Amino acid sequence: MLQLAREVCGAQAGKLRDALSRLLQQPDEEAVHDVRVACRRLRVALDIARKLFIGRHVSHLRDNFKELLTMLGGTRDMEVLAARAAQRPPSEHTTAFVQRLAAQVDQHRRASVEAVKSGSFAVLPQQIEELLARGVARSGRARKRQSVSACERVTRVLAKHAKTLRGYAGLAGTAPPETLHALRIEMKKLRYTAEFFSHALPAPPPSVKAASSSRPARRTAQHPLKGLIRTAESYQQLLGDLHDAVVAQAVLGQWLRTGLPWAEAQAMDPATADALRGLLGAARVDEMRLRREFGALWRKQRFRF
Repeated sequence: MLQLAREVCGAQAGKLRDALSRLLQQPDEEAVHDVRVACRRLRVALDIARKLFIGRHVSHLRDNFKELLTMLGGTRDMEVLAARAAQRPPSEHTTAFVQRLAAQVDQHRRASVEAVKSGSFAVLPQQIEELLARGVARSGRARKRQSVSACERVTRVLAKHAKTLRGYAGLAGTAPPETLHALRIEMKKLRYTAEFFSHALPAPPPSVKAASSSRPARRTAQHPLKGLIRTAESYQQLLGDLHDAVVAQAVLGQWLRTGLPWAEAQAMDPATADALRGLLGAARVDEMRLRREFGALWRKQRFRF
């Protein structure tokens, strides 16, 4: 397990370093997304391997990941809202608002980058590598855990995820947004966990018939975790789109009540108000559609607990 943890966390540290470099040099939506994904993957990986390393160092890193994710979360929400606005049919009302919103997204992103620069986040990849090299726990119990095979560990970890998911078995598309968001987070953790162990678990060998045939096999043997990863990813995407629609409604509703946060005057001009109401209505329609899609998919029990 120790070698696996070092390999997976080391690779993700490299991805985080590249993403942070792009974020600090030329910030864009993709850089923000990649930093957030790398942080989430590392949080899951360190949670799996936390007892292999010195606990206080792991906790410090996971706290920094959480802080960085929170810092970039507002930027990501603004980016999603701007993308939704840009997809609306152009009109005199929406075009001006989309342009103003895009300018605010850029300003918000640059402010987030400055906050990242002022903190200690740029050295996170180096801190991870130092943990992997010198932060290994030395107790007898820790050494025993380090010698556990990946096959044995994945069985225990996935059993915990299955127990959590069984609590959502009777869920419907009418569930509160908070519940569906919690399920999305669990699916995300499940996917990253399965990807963590997929590096160590071997794929099934090809069948004797395929190996002895002169023709290439039409279908290759599937990795034992591939189907799990694909299913978790599909739910993660669906529930993520639903969450974006819910967040968009909350932000747009707030702006309609209190005015745009970047506007000097509190009174909103009719054209902008019309654009906001149009976006709000579209977000509500999207939420209802995605709820129906989730409910139909969940009832089919394509995800086996």
